[in-house]
Amino acid sequence: MLDVSVVIPNFNRASLLERALKSVSNQTHPPKDVVVVDNGSTDGSVECATRCGARVIRFEENLGFSRAVNEAVKQCTTHYILVLNNDAVLAPECLARLYETAGDYGAGFATPMVMSEAPSGLLDAAWDLLASSGCALRAGHGRRPKDPFLAARPITFAPFTAILISRALFRRLGGLNEEFGTYMEDVEFCLRCAMADESGVYEPLARATHLGSATDGAWSRRMVYQISRNQLLLVALHWPRPLGLRLAWTVFIGQSLWGLLALRHGCFFAWLRGKRDAYAHWDQFRKRPPCAGSREFYSILQESDLAIRRLSRGAYWRIYRLLTPSGGA
Repeated sequence: MLDVSVVIPNFNRASLLERALKSVSNQTHPPKDVVVVDNGSTDGSVECATRCGARVIRFEENLGFSRAVNEAVKQCTTHYILVLNNDAVLAPECLARLYETAGDYGAGFATPMVMSEAPSGLLDAAWDLLASSGCALRAGHGRRPKDPFLAARPITFAPFTAILISRALFRRLGGLNEEFGTYMEDVEFCLRCAMADESGVYEPLARATHLGSATDGAWSRRMVYQISRNQLLLVALHWPRPLGLRLAWTVFIGQSLWGLLALRHGCFFAWLRGKRDAYAHWDQFRKRPPCAGSREFYSILQESDLAIRRLSRGAYWRIYRLLTPSGGA
């Protein structure tokens, strides 16, 4: 039995939750504890979690992904926490491989190769990257599992689809930022890790599958609103003061191009509302003291921008590279 607590936030997805819990129970090396944090479901999710042997923390309303994870971690005592989306399924050796690799690398967190369920045979996620614009790239998304995604490697940013995290690190950094709620909260947390000189590891021998956007739906108005808002709040909270002309231009281009993607998917007004609401809190966020850390902020962005230029595909990133040829950092 591994010194791990599995934490699964959930909202009204009982059938998916049951799959996720079964994959946890089928691990070759089971965790000590399994916790489902239910955000006010009305579809029998709580009964499903109880039937599967999980410990349940229940909210009366949907308080978001970040709040759910933070509350669960407060009630856990294990060395590691595995945060798992309710629409993700772990391969039988996933937990053991993550646990071993995190220990071998001395990493604060570890993430598996996550394959997409639809379409099958393609990557859903390997690791994340953060552009100087405040927009993120899910490295490997939609690609075949080939190099450079077949080798274990240190990483700076990781998706919280399925991630093993040191509980001590999570608590020391104050957990997930609950003001971000859902979407971009993982990027913001990993940025704080990087500034504290804490890194993670990607282990492709650990495998999981992910349905993706099961709660909100792909390009839903709620998803677009949250991402649009949180992209700008991320900049307000962590980017240098003053921003500087080159970095401000990069932020404007990257986030405006993302708005054009939202327009293409019929969600432009959700994108606009997100920016409007973030701008309303801009001064409040900018007045907060910068996150203290031993690693220089610009070096983090420069390293990530270079990786994006190597790994990114698609029209969005091509235009972004063209209009911000040297990046903002």
